[in-house]
Amino acid sequence: MAADCSVIKAQLDEANRAYNEISNGAQVVVIVDAFRSRVEYGRANIPELKAKIALLQAQYVACLAGKPHAVMTRPVQFFF
Repeated sequence: MAADCSVIKAQLDEANRAYNEISNGAQVVVIVDAFRSRVEYGRANIPELKAKIALLQAQYVACLAGKPHAVMTRPVQFFF
């Protein structure tokens, strides 16, 4: 496993941990991403967290396969 694959795997594990904590009743879970950005997820953000997990899973699979990991699973959406 390449070094960047292990980073993606760590992010995926952290996102899955956050999802499990929120599903089990935690109010807010904080994730610090690879760019040292602090992101808070709560019950209202579950769809966003699921989308992040799906993207990280696709990036991890692509990384393990040796392909570029710029995988887009759907168009980008902006919420204001």
